[in-house]
Amino acid sequence: MLVADAVGGVWDYALSLAGGLIDLAAADVLLVAVGPPPDEARLTSARAIPGLVCHVLSGRLEWMEGGHDWLSAWRQAVASLAADWDADVVHVNQLGLAGVGGEASRPRPAVVLGVHSDVTTWWLWVKDGGHGPCTLPTYLSWQRDLARQALQQADVVVCPSSFLARELVSCHSLARTPVVIHNAVPEPTGSGVDQASVQRERGVAVVVGRAWDEAKNLAVVAAALQRCREPWQVEVAGDVVEPGRGGAYAPPAAPGLYYHGFLNKDRLAGLYQRAAVCLAPSSYEPFGLAPAEAALAGCAVVANDLPSYREVWGDAACYFARNDPDALAQRLDQLYADDAAVARLARAAGERVARRYTLRRMVDGYLAVYTAAMGGATPAPRGAKNRPPRRGARRRTRRDRAA
Repeated sequence: MLVADAVGGVWDYALSLAGGLIDLAAADVLLVAVGPPPDEARLTSARAIPGLVCHVLSGRLEWMEGGHDWLSAWRQAVASLAADWDADVVHVNQLGLAGVGGEASRPRPAVVLGVHSDVTTWWLWVKDGGHGPCTLPTYLSWQRDLARQALQQADVVVCPSSFLARELVSCHSLARTPVVIHNAVPEPTGSGVDQASVQRERGVAVVVGRAWDEAKNLAVVAAALQRCREPWQVEVAGDVVEPGRGGAYAPPAAPGLYYHGFLNKDRLAGLYQRAAVCLAPSSYEPFGLAPAEAALAGCAVVANDLPSYREVWGDAACYFARNDPDALAQRLDQLYADDAAVARLARAAGERVARRYTLRRMVDGYLAVYTAAMGGATPAPRGAKNRPPRRGARRRTRRDRAA
């Protein structure tokens, strides 16, 4: 049983993992979407995975306004679904659900906690520039306490990068270091196109991410565009308004900076095919799936100089001094008319992603984690004779995936 929200990149990660577990490990997978319900495009992506069963639990996530009041109900609902699904492993990707094992009837399923970020590490890097001590305000201290409790409750904790694992150990004084499994990067729609035949537009860059999230650091992009000598155009794909919040929000503005809102995979693929460069400007990014997808589509990567990006990209990306708009503008101007350098960077980025961040590697890593969380027991493959039938399985149909 895989539990994820559909607010950001965790949804794409969950779909990749679910599909890989079904195809490569013959697993039964129930994907539970919690929080603001997935829109039709995201649900369509889930329905496209053969054999995947989906369930939606609508409400507020722990980091949203009023999210604290949902925690108990979330745990009870997820525990009930896990019992009905007869889950061997409950893999949650929200800190507030790490205690789901305490709500479960016996036998208790193994609980794996995937941590893709948390408020304390987010605050340290976004508000404090990555330098301690963390100035997390008192009104958010319950978030820090929740994270510390969750990290102790889970049977195994997994992170998508060594950077985040180290930060969690440091910020929460952990006795055990989380397991690191880098994300798999699915090939974007249209990635099979011969890149030599693609006519990319000089001076067009793409940024993919939640525009409302301060960590995505679009302010540094806006400031850099105002300093660029060359006529760069930056296309931003991602939700502009935070789910669950009303009122208008004005993202950072600059000449040449355009916001498209959330784009489905087909439209995003078209944007990747136009752009010469993918910008990765985040001030806090535990992995960063979008730039990796863009690299597979043939974009060069220009990244903020973060430890996590250095870990993910090595020398296959072009970096600018951390959070420095002048440095970003200088990098962009250097690349504007240097088609050979852009092509060289794009080739290096695409090769690194294709070589390092494969689905087989991620699935094998999680199978090892699930086995460890179960105390060494190996879950029976789908259809195994010694496995009891899933309770309610006869009532499940393809239509249930969007239930």
